[in-house]
Amino acid sequence: MLERLARPGLAIDLGTAATRMHCPLRVQPLSRPSVIWRGGAPRPALCGGVVVDSEVAAGVVAELLRKAPRRVLGRRPRVLVCAPSDASEAERGALEQAVRRAGAAQVAVVPEPL
Repeated sequence: MLERLARPGLAIDLGTAATRMHCPLRVQPLSRPSVIWRGGAPRPALCGGVVVDSEVAAGVVAELLRKAPRRVLGRRPRVLVCAPSDASEAERGALEQAVRRAGAAQVAVVPEPL
């Protein structure tokens, strides 16, 4: 139980248009577009709810993790992230790897309806 208190958990909804992060230490979720602009052109992280560019997806999640409350910032958080219910194992794996690369210690991928 002490380990859970030492590493708070976060919930991330990595969406095609916007990505939201819910943190128990904040009342309002953090949100940002799921696109990174490079070289004057947008690079989307997702298409149809699945990761199309893991580098961009990791960058989007990393930016949100940097904005998390300080009690979370000093530690690598546990993250719950949702994926479309029809996503393949490879697509779920790409999502998990992108969130780990962004700085999460543990990642649990669940279907979106949950």
